[in-house]
Amino acid sequence: VGGKESGRVVVEGHPRRAPQELIDELKLICD
Repeated sequence: VGGKESGRVVVEGHPRRAPQELIDELKLICD
């Protein structure tokens, strides 16, 4: 699956309740 596209979909899929730490981890995975 595409790196940035995949990460973006995951971020959009997660609700706002997701902790910023999780978002940061996803960003690191994307990079």
